[in-house]
Amino acid sequence: MESKFKHPKNGQPISGQDKMKKIILVSWIFVLLLSCNKDDDRPEPTVEEEPDLSFPECLLSNDIFEYNLIMSNPPDEPTRAHIVKSIYQGVPVYSFNHEVILDLPLVFYNNQCEEVCRYVWNGPGTTCINLLADLETIGVVWTDPR
Repeated sequence: MESKFKHPKNGQPISGQDKMKKIILVSWIFVLLLSCNKDDDRPEPTVEEEPDLSFPECLLSNDIFEYNLIMSNPPDEPTRAHIVKSIYQGVPVYSFNHEVILDLPLVFYNNQCEEVCRYVWNGPGTTCINLLADLETIGVVWTDPR
């Protein structure tokens, strides 16, 4: 039985073996095209989220020693006093930074304005365990507006 299909160049009938070769070739090309997706190698783009710079307003009360000390002194130029938000052992904590309190322990407060721990620069009294390893700074959440 003669093939219905003719070779486009020489007009000869195409054999079953030639048909299979073409089918296999076309199939391989199709498989390769489907498997070659350049986007698969690229990591998904990450969207940087804005850090949560909220803080408890109770830190700006007269009940907080550092706040009272800062407000009872003139503003420091050019660097103003500020509150820094960090994560310590998985919990948001807040600390004050100002020249008038440099010699004092660094006190970390939680969202209820309760002392979480304190870090004493030179001497006993530190209650923050592994502070340098566990502390992740988020950013400044308040700056002295004066």
